[in-house]
Amino acid sequence: MIKHTFAGGTLDRAAHLRADEEWIRERLGDSQSRFLPLLGLRPLTRGLERLRLAWRRGRRAREAVSSGVTKVFLGLEGESAHFAIDLDSAGTDAPGLARRLAGRSCEYTPVRAAAGRLTAPEAAIVAQARSLLGWHATHGYCSRCGGPTEATEAGYARRCSDGECGGPHFPRCDPVVIMLVYRGDRCLLGRSVRARRYPPGLYSCLAGYMEPGESIEEAVRREVAEEAGIDVGRVAYHSSQPWPFPSTLMIGCLAEARRDEIRLDPEELEDARWFSRSELRQALGRWREGAGLRLPPPITIAHQLAAHWLEETGQAH
Repeated sequence: MIKHTFAGGTLDRAAHLRADEEWIRERLGDSQSRFLPLLGLRPLTRGLERLRLAWRRGRRAREAVSSGVTKVFLGLEGESAHFAIDLDSAGTDAPGLARRLAGRSCEYTPVRAAAGRLTAPEAAIVAQARSLLGWHATHGYCSRCGGPTEATEAGYARRCSDGECGGPHFPRCDPVVIMLVYRGDRCLLGRSVRARRYPPGLYSCLAGYMEPGESIEEAVRREVAEEAGIDVGRVAYHSSQPWPFPSTLMIGCLAEARRDEIRLDPEELEDARWFSRSELRQALGRWREGAGLRLPPPITIAHQLAAHWLEETGQAH
């Protein structure tokens, strides 16, 4: 069973405690509580080969909490409460606060660089923290009346501060279908127009956001038809992956094509081709290299879908 990067969290999210303001307030001042600082949505980490999250507690953590930064309750590990704090929300105090919390031995590591080097539970914590703090940073005003909002429910909601409105707002998670399209012993990979900023030779599975009033199967068929002009018949669900950029749920599927001819949508795809199992196997193996066909790294569901298809067809890489 595949455990995707950013899944596999082990914290008890203790949702029933989020509305208990007194309990949350006590935990914020508890010396045993642990705080994960993020700067630019990058978590504070320590270590080189064995990267770990650099949790903070004690005086420096309390200094950060009392500065008015955005705080989110992540969950419990035993009796210890875990929180994420957004240092950017400290405004002009953010750089100094970030330096003091990091000290000499820790740094704020980009999430993509950290994900493959953290343990699965810690990568899941980063996804939870990054998605929630990113949502808070972009939802400071009410979509109903335009008034300012304030965080509630220990960071899992915001409420309009206008007494006449008081509209509640909740974090969103956008569903995205991502599919490995196959026909016989070949599979379809594309190079997104947006991938022009990525390395040469990088191809991936087709993907797209689901639309309202659409099933997963319908979204898969629509996206493949729109981007590559190919009709899809059978669609099989494979697995899902939380993807905190900013906050999506990648729904992985295998999709069987009914024909071979490709008609590209130039607004979506720079290129799309059919690849043999042998070519796909080589691409999976050289994801780190700078030349030739390659796929996204193992932290992505696209990589795992391709590996699964090879295994299912008797050609594991």
